[in-house]
Amino acid sequence: MKKITISICFLASCCFFSVIVAQNCKPDLSKLDKITKQQHDEWFSFIYTPGFLNNALNNSNVKIGASILREGDVNKISVILIRTQEKQNTANVQQYKAVKGTIFYFGLKDGSPLKLVADEVNNFTDVVGEIGVHRITLYSYIKDEDLKTMLDQLTTKTIEAVRVILENDITIEQSVKEKDGVKMMSKYSCFFNFAQEKGYIK
Repeated sequence: MKKITISICFLASCCFFSVIVAQNCKPDLSKLDKITKQQHDEWFSFIYTPGFLNNALNNSNVKIGASILREGDVNKISVILIRTQEKQNTANVQQYKAVKGTIFYFGLKDGSPLKLVADEVNNFTDVVGEIGVHRITLYSYIKDEDLKTMLDQLTTKTIEAVRVILENDITIEQSVKEKDGVKMMSKYSCFFNFAQEKGYIK
């Protein structure tokens, strides 16, 4: 009787989790470009946020996010670096620069690292009050025929580290906490469910 009760509770919790995932599977960003008429559906999450001590010691802040999206007929996987620094040091912020061909890696738990090459980059710098903000986004394009392989990698193994090699041999590398890796994996799962429903996965 006890075993049956445990089994029922386990199944109920699994069903509850499935419902939660389904409810939260909407894109974080969904829009139609008014000029190109291309649909943009994107799932995003931060995978590393420095603690207060990091900010105090380095006088800087590099927050790392990741996303996966479909824009028109192109699939993209990205890493986003957001660095903040006091305004008088904004010249140093400019040293962080990505170009096409920049390499970035996701270290996967119990698996080989996923190496990606940027097909598109966006370097954006602004000053907000006394703080300089530099945002770098690197996009790697994924062909429809490669989605199946990517699905197997990103929905069964969590990201546990990220490395980005910028210009001038500047390397940004951080470990990813398990809870953040799991959250990002759920975002990837949502995208691949979407891609399967749309028939993009061959």
